[in-house]
Amino acid sequence: MSNCRTCGAAIRWARTEKDDAIPVDPEPHPEGNLILEEDPESFMPRARVHRPLFDKETTLHRSHFVTCPDAAKHRKPRRRA
Repeated sequence: MSNCRTCGAAIRWARTEKDDAIPVDPEPHPEGNLILEEDPESFMPRARVHRPLFDKETTLHRSHFVTCPDAAKHRKPRRRA
């Protein structure tokens, strides 16, 4: 557990399916779209997108990018195609 550098909110770090680090709000949320799964090979859980047709009922979380008022400051610039 740590805190967001700009807004100060509590965050939990996870790894995406592409192995990128992602900040996640620690409390579950009914509008969340991320499933956090413990990864025995890492100290961070894995975050994967909830797929309603395939996943059973589960606890969902939101990316901190959804709730952080300063999210734009943390986003990487998109590469042009």
